[in-house]
Amino acid sequence: MAQSTQQLSSLGQALLKALFYLGVSLISISIILLVADLIGLINMKQLFHLEGSPLKTYARIAVSGCLLASIGSLQTTLSNEGHNTP
Repeated sequence: MAQSTQQLSSLGQALLKALFYLGVSLISISIILLVADLIGLINMKQLFHLEGSPLKTYARIAVSGCLLASIGSLQTTLSNEGHNTP
């Protein structure tokens, strides 16, 4: 029983780590796209046929990255069983 809990804990840790790195990657991508658009390397409005502002697209990507990174940075409670820390 303890071995299956440990496997679940390590799988959960790996998933959280992957979510964290995915979130940070999305934030980095949105920053790179914003800078490339500002200096004129790409035109997001023409590239993706956007109706609205490309700034909203960058913000959506960055917010999604922030949410994933915050979920990925959570500590699992399986490793803290038996401890009464606030």
